[in-house]
Amino acid sequence: MVCNIINLNMDKKRRNKISFVTTLFGLIANALLCAGKFAVGLLCGNIAVTADAVNNLSDAGNNVVTLIAIKVAGKPADKEHPFGHERVEYVSALVVAFIILFLGVELAVSSVEKIILNFKEPYLPEFDAWLVYVLSFSVVVKVVMFFVYRTNGKKAQSPVLKAMALDSIMDVAATAAVLAAILIGRLASVNLDGYMGLAVSVLIFVGGIKIAKDTVSGLIGVAPDKKLIAELEAEIAAYDGVLGVHDLLVHSYGPYNTFVTVHAEVDAKADMLAAHERIDRIERDFLETRNIHLLVHLDPTEKDNPEIEAVLPSIKEVLSSVADGLNFHDVRLVRQGGAEKIFFDMVAPFELEKSDEELKNLAESRLFEKTGMSFSVTVDRE
Repeated sequence: MVCNIINLNMDKKRRNKISFVTTLFGLIANALLCAGKFAVGLLCGNIAVTADAVNNLSDAGNNVVTLIAIKVAGKPADKEHPFGHERVEYVSALVVAFIILFLGVELAVSSVEKIILNFKEPYLPEFDAWLVYVLSFSVVVKVVMFFVYRTNGKKAQSPVLKAMALDSIMDVAATAAVLAAILIGRLASVNLDGYMGLAVSVLIFVGGIKIAKDTVSGLIGVAPDKKLIAELEAEIAAYDGVLGVHDLLVHSYGPYNTFVTVHAEVDAKADMLAAHERIDRIERDFLETRNIHLLVHLDPTEKDNPEIEAVLPSIKEVLSSVADGLNFHDVRLVRQGGAEKIFFDMVAPFELEKSDEELKNLAESRLFEKTGMSFSVTVDRE
């Protein structure tokens, strides 16, 4: 999972309205499906259909939780929550996942009990055409719900609507399995009720795990999309006076609360007050055009310094000997008390097993051996 939520081309009220109306539609549909399946399942004594009704009941409960979450997420930032309340939607999606997982386990237990009972006292569940009608109608409704959830989830960039879209398509598979069991049982005179109930429980459980995994990733924080990073870096680098950019980080608290930090290199000989004003303009532009809270760290860089230019080949050679995939930037020469030291940032892949301290020590010691100069290396991961 990657973070690519940066700017939403709709106002917040419209987004909340789309999310609310979509969820309300889901609540009504799930309530009707639940009532119909319960009635038919109980009348025909079919546990798989009754279990499917319970699944729809849980979906309706999820819709209620989501409606509350949408209202809370729409609240503006306050003193206690300066970054807003939009991450409540992730919490809501996690609640949805836990409810789904619980029902998956419960259904598995009841299905196993049904299988054991059928071994002891074999029987065929009563067939009724209404079972086929209700389940077929349910499949159609759930397919429609999937497309509605998915379309509006993408449009509103809502994690909870996307979670319910996945849940809906899992429901399609589950209900289709129950329908298949009824038809096969009718034609082959075999009781597949418990087995299909168990299959449905597995599908429900897998869907719950998927939703939980994606939601937890969103809460913890995920890496931004590489294309997005390249796009933002190119836009910042295009400003006059910016020589280069690095160390770009994205922190998303929802589609309307995105914070980006970045280091921008400027000529060390330039007027720092003028450079600071340019940086301020970049930050204002991003807030106005992209709704991004941008914080730019100004990195003075010595442009065309012969002493730095002379040592660059040595840095490249040494880093290639330390580990594969290493890069560097922000090289600067600092003179203090008659002594000289070269500072630079080393960029290492996250998957590289060597620790930051090990990489730092190896690079500094080998550079000293090669050049006789003192180096200070800061290790960044990406």
